[in-house]
Amino acid sequence: MNIAKSFETTDVHVLGELFRFFHDPLIRFSSTDVKVKQDELINSKKHDYVLLSFEPRGHRGVNSCLIERSDVADYQLLFIPNKDANVFKLEALAASITYLVELGRIKPKEKFSIETYKGIFNLSIVYENGKVNRVIYDVKSTVIANESNVHTINGTTYKLIEKPKEVTALNVEHLGGITELCMQYVASDYFTGVDYIVLFEKEEEGDIKTIIIEKDGFIIRSPKIEVTILLSRLLNELVTNKTVYKSYLKMDDDQSVSVQGFITSSSMFVYDNEDPLQNGFLLQ
Repeated sequence: MNIAKSFETTDVHVLGELFRFFHDPLIRFSSTDVKVKQDELINSKKHDYVLLSFEPRGHRGVNSCLIERSDVADYQLLFIPNKDANVFKLEALAASITYLVELGRIKPKEKFSIETYKGIFNLSIVYENGKVNRVIYDVKSTVIANESNVHTINGTTYKLIEKPKEVTALNVEHLGGITELCMQYVASDYFTGVDYIVLFEKEEEGDIKTIIIEKDGFIIRSPKIEVTILLSRLLNELVTNKTVYKSYLKMDDDQSVSVQGFITSSSMFVYDNEDPLQNGFLLQ
């Protein structure tokens, strides 16, 4: 074995989704501008960039992130995207605060500002006994653009489809049929101009079951903050957004929504120059 590099990471779960943070700067960017950095992470063919998108991630359900210094906010948050998947994840903001505060990389305080390629986000936290118990998103200024059944929030577009007749029910027992339908959507023009497709089914008052699909057909385990805000606004009530994986989210009120992140593991990855899979691998 010829160890050339090593990567230390910490995993944080938020609403059923896993976010992996790399501890130390791994890449020298050509600029301090957050949009330039994000573009380099998305488009660069350099080996370091490609490697981070594969084996250290482990599988398709892991979302990898980098933390960088910011001149205009508490820090920059960069996203290492999966191929053919969406780059930005609002849940990553809560995960990043949990990672930085609970590992002592940044001092806890009531409010944090996070710079991303989509702009600066301001969040509040509830910090008790060394833990970030809640990360609070202020949504009163969130703007939603509506066009037919396509809705845009924070620059991300969602197409809402009420439970299709091809699917018996939105639950784990019928996941095979749902997955088949997802791949049909990918093969057709359903995703044209759309980032996510959301299948939804109304249950008892205030409860909605959702299936959220990415462009590559991957079903997200999270109810997603943006989808919960969107459904609450469209239905004019504080809905409880539930997934088939039993994760759920409800608005605190019409002004805010809060989530909690959980640190689940820390790992070290080593890169062997003699590894026959030079770019690693990705389990789908």
